[in-house]
Amino acid sequence: MPIAEITISVTDRRRIHELLLNEPARKLPALALLKRKLELAHVVEPEQMPDDIVTLNSQVRVLEASTDSEYGFTLVVPGLTMRPGDVSILAPVGAAAFGLKTGQEIFWYGSSGRRVGVRILDIPYQPEAMGEYHL
Repeated sequence: MPIAEITISVTDRRRIHELLLNEPARKLPALALLKRKLELAHVVEPEQMPDDIVTLNSQVRVLEASTDSEYGFTLVVPGLTMRPGDVSILAPVGAAAFGLKTGQEIFWYGSSGRRVGVRILDIPYQPEAMGEYHL
């Protein structure tokens, strides 16, 4: 499956690389997509991150292609403080949205074999756009 052109920050790349070294993460379906994104991404310093890119801790609005439903979430590294509305970078939709820009789409096959896809509609909050480079 081709991956859309993506941009990630040096900081997010380091955080995700460290997360992927964790043994439980090695068994997750989104792992291959995240590894591939880390390999193929255009990497920039956090201060150079365009404000229309999904980064860690961004609030994102997406449109799910198969159901035509719109929803939002905050993309996070999994931890003990997951809040309602948080989606882990290790979840399929989290891995898919990471690094995409507003208007881009990505498709994958879910555990049921059903084709799933999302389009990034909006990024109401991105830490880097607010000068918050270490969230």
